[in-house]
Amino acid sequence: MTSKVAAVVVTYNRLKDLKECLKAISEQTVKADIVVVNNGSTDGTQQYIESRMDIEVITQNNLGGAGGFYAGT
Repeated sequence: MTSKVAAVVVTYNRLKDLKECLKAISEQTVKADIVVVNNGSTDGTQQYIESRMDIEVITQNNLGGAGGFYAGT
C-alpha cells in the first residue's frame, strides 16, 4: 500500500455496516489505504475481509474500539 491517506476501520459483528463503510471509503475522490481491524467477530466478517484483496486485515481478540485503533496504527 502506498497512499498518503489511510483509513482504519474497527469492527465487531457488524458485517452489514462494515460493507457500507468500506464502499463509502472506496468511493472517495482521494484513495486511501484501508486497514480493517476485526475485534473477534463471529458473524462472517473474517471470511468477508479475507476475500478482499484491496485491504489490510488485522485480526485480534475484542479489545474494544481503542484497542482496535491502537492495533491499526
